[in-house]
Amino acid sequence: MNRGFDEFRGFVGGAVDHHAHIATHGLHALDWWHDRRIENQQGYSTDLLTRHATEFIDRNAGTPFFLCLAHAAPHEPLQGRDPSRTAPQPAVYREMIESLDDSVAVVMAKLDEHGLTENTLVVFCSDNGPQPPRRQAAEGPWKLLGEHDAPTMLVNLTDDLGEKRDRLAQEPERAERLMSHHREWTAAVGVR
Repeated sequence: MNRGFDEFRGFVGGAVDHHAHIATHGLHALDWWHDRRIENQQGYSTDLLTRHATEFIDRNAGTPFFLCLAHAAPHEPLQGRDPSRTAPQPAVYREMIESLDDSVAVVMAKLDEHGLTENTLVVFCSDNGPQPPRRQAAEGPWKLLGEHDAPTMLVNLTDDLGEKRDRLAQEPERAERLMSHHREWTAAVGVR
């Protein structure tokens, strides 16, 4: 609200429990806001934010607007839509990605419903990329880049991106270890 927005729904901390809406960092207190007041709601954070976004589009479809929809998915804590369901981390992670995909589809359909699709700029981005489950194709700042089973680059995000340096040839053991994690991950989750 203090950043030029007319209204706000959601959380303000770095991470939030997707069901209870308790901040997982800092004060560990309720972090679900309606404008400048704490107001908890029942539901999964991705679904709630999507609903608020589509309601905002409905209310503002007749005038130019700016909508910033900032999801937490897929970020820890890894939680799917059903809080009582227990599943392996890769399955929950996949569910979180699918809920994010669903959100994008719902928002795009809402824009289309109002005839706004052709005259709307949609930017889909992440503040620092998704957080994969532990040990999945990442080792601290080391990331293996490529498609499916074909790594094309190994980089240290703290050192190499400015120079766009590839360490795949210099670090074959690390690359193979990361590729092994990637294979386990894709076997558990599946590739769409």
